[in-house]
Amino acid sequence: LIALSLVRDFEPLEHQVKTARTVLQRMRGRALLCDEVGMGKTIEAGLVIAQSRAEGAQRILLIVPKSLIGQWQNELLNLFGIEAREDHSNFVSPGVYLLGREFAGSERGAEPLAACAPFDLVVIDEAHEIFAGLHKRYGRDGLYDETSDEAVMAHRVRSFLRTSPVLLLTATPMQN
Repeated sequence: LIALSLVRDFEPLEHQVKTARTVLQRMRGRALLCDEVGMGKTIEAGLVIAQSRAEGAQRILLIVPKSLIGQWQNELLNLFGIEAREDHSNFVSPGVYLLGREFAGSERGAEPLAACAPFDLVVIDEAHEIFAGLHKRYGRDGLYDETSDEAVMAHRVRSFLRTSPVLLLTATPMQN
């Protein structure tokens, strides 16, 4: 991985490098990383982002809980030298865009995201928060309610993902 030469002040663990390689080579950037808290999903995602950029990816979108935007910015910059910007207006220029999931799933956010070309990579942290809550999408009668807040957010996000490779991160164990 070229990305290993971009790593600053730490050495990724073997399982993190192996995971990044698998995501990039076998899964072509499309994967669900589902590990316990503290196992290094952010490092693995950083390696995938750095390698994707080294291979020519121009536009990368990160969707994270709003409370984690600063943490993601700091870790990408300090660990990989990647400047991720929180920009709500221009998604056409090359760069790494960092958005809160509330904005990305809102009508105001999803509209400009859907209007631009597909991203070279989309990373969604805490992905279960966008795509879970399935039970909340059904009414008391057991019928799917497309108007529920959870359904609307998931549909909006799905609408601009289109053909972009998507890396989903979640700390929710699969057995749950």
